[in-house]
Amino acid sequence: MSTVYEKIRSIQDEYFLLLDQHFVSERSGIQVSLENIGQIHDKAYEIAKQGPLISFEGRDMPALTYKAILLIREIHAFWRQYRTLLYESVAQIPHLALHAKSSFQTLLDEVRSTALYVDTVVADDWLFSMREMLEDRDRPHQGDLGVNVLVEYVYLQALRQLALADVVPPILIICPSPHYADDELRKVSKRISEWLTLQYATQLFGRSFNNLIEVLEYTSIIRDDHHLATKISDPSLIWEQGQSLESKLKHKLAVAEGGLNISGFPPELASSSPGSSLIIHEMAGFDVLAQQQVDNEILQLDPRVSPYHWEGYLWTLSQRKTDTEQNSRFREETAVARILEQPDISWLGNIPTEKLLDMRAQSQMEEMRCLFRDANDRLKYTSPEKFSILATEVSSNLQEALLTHERELRSRTAKDVWGLGVSIGAFIVNGTLSLASVAIPWLAIPAAAIGLGAGLGSVRDVIRRVQRLRKYKSESTARPIGILWDAYSQRAR
Repeated sequence: MSTVYEKIRSIQDEYFLLLDQHFVSERSGIQVSLENIGQIHDKAYEIAKQGPLISFEGRDMPALTYKAILLIREIHAFWRQYRTLLYESVAQIPHLALHAKSSFQTLLDEVRSTALYVDTVVADDWLFSMREMLEDRDRPHQGDLGVNVLVEYVYLQALRQLALADVVPPILIICPSPHYADDELRKVSKRISEWLTLQYATQLFGRSFNNLIEVLEYTSIIRDDHHLATKISDPSLIWEQGQSLESKLKHKLAVAEGGLNISGFPPELASSSPGSSLIIHEMAGFDVLAQQQVDNEILQLDPRVSPYHWEGYLWTLSQRKTDTEQNSRFREETAVARILEQPDISWLGNIPTEKLLDMRAQSQMEEMRCLFRDANDRLKYTSPEKFSILATEVSSNLQEALLTHERELRSRTAKDVWGLGVSIGAFIVNGTLSLASVAIPWLAIPAAAIGLGAGLGSVRDVIRRVQRLRKYKSESTARPIGILWDAYSQRAR
C-alpha cells in the first residue's frame, strides 16, 4: 500500500475506534434493517424517551442528547489533530475520486452506485458538521437533536465495511469538511452563496437588486402562491417536477417550509411570505453548493452532486464569469455519478457491498468503467446542455451490455444445458454425482442406461457438462457485467 493510502487508512481506523467508544448500550437496542429508515428513527426515539434527564453545563437535557454532545466534541478534537494530514493525503490521490456532501442516511446507496465508476468517494463527516446545531442553547427540541445524532451514527457504522476495506484505492473516505473547520473559509462560501442568491433573484423576478435586503423586502409583500407565480419572470428557475408553474411552486414551497424548521428560521415565514420562503430555501441550496466548491478546491476533488441540487448546480455553472469554455462544464466523474442515479437504472444502488469489494480486490474497475463510457472518451468534459442526451446514451449502452451478456449466457450454456432434465440437475447440484471420481469405470456407461436421458453421452460426459456450467456461471457472475446482471435480474422480478 502506498504511503498516502497508508496514512488515510490509519486515520480511518482511528476514527472508527473512537466511534466504538460511544453509544455502546444504544447500539444493542437499535439493531434493525438499514432499509427501514422509519424503524431506525422509531427505535432511536424509544431510546431517547427511556433515558433520564441529565443536568449538564447549566441546562437539563435527555441523556441521549448529553451523549451526543460528548461524541461530537470528541469528533472535533479528533479532527483537529488529524484533519490537515487527511486533507493533504486526499489531495494526492491519483485515482478517480469525488467529494460527496450527503447525510449518512443516504450515503450507503450513493456510494454503492457511484463506486461502480469512481475509485473513491470522499464523504463529509456529517456528525462533525452537526456541532453548532446540537449545542445551540436557544434551539428547541434538544431531544430530537440527540435522536438525529444517534441515527446518523448508526448509518455511519454501516459504512465501516466500505471505509475500512483492505483495497487500494479505498472505496470510501470519511473526511471533515474543510469549509466547516475553518472560519475564514466559511466567510468565503457565505459570500459565494449570497452572490448566487442575488443573481438567482434577479433572473427569477426579472428585476435588479443591489443586495439581499432588497430581495427580502421585495418578496415579503408577496401574499400567496398565486401572487408569487405572477411575479416570476423565468419559470425555468423553479427546479421541481410538475406540469405547471403553480404545481411546481406548491411542491417547492412545501419543501421550503420543512427546510425553514430545520434551519432555525421562523416556520411561519413560509405561510406569511411564500416569496421570502422560496428565496431563503434556494439560498440554503446555494450555500451547500458553495461549501462544496470551497471544499473541492482544498481537497482537489470534483463534486458528487446530490439529485436535489443538480439543477441548481448546472445553473451555477452558467453564472461563472470565465473566458474558458471548460470552466462552464463538469468532469466525467461528476456526470456519470449523476447518471447512475437516474430512475431507470436506480437498481445499481442495490449491488451488495461484498460484490463491490470482490470487484475491487480483483482489479476490475476499468472493465466496469468501460460499460459506462465509449471509446472516444466523450465524457472528459460535459456541457450542461448535453447532459440529458448523454444520460440517455449511457443508460442505453448499459442496457445493451446487459442484453449482450444475456445472449452470451444463453449461447454458451445452451449446448451444455440441453438435455439435462430438472431431476438430473437437482441430483447433480445436491452433490451426489459431482463428488464421484472420474476414474470409476461405471461412469463411462451411457447416461441413458441409468435414466439420465438419451443423447447425453456417458455419465462422465454429464458430470463434465455440469462442471463446465458451474465454472462458467462462477466466472460470469464474478465479472462486473455479471454483478450488474444479478442486480438487474433481481430488481426486474
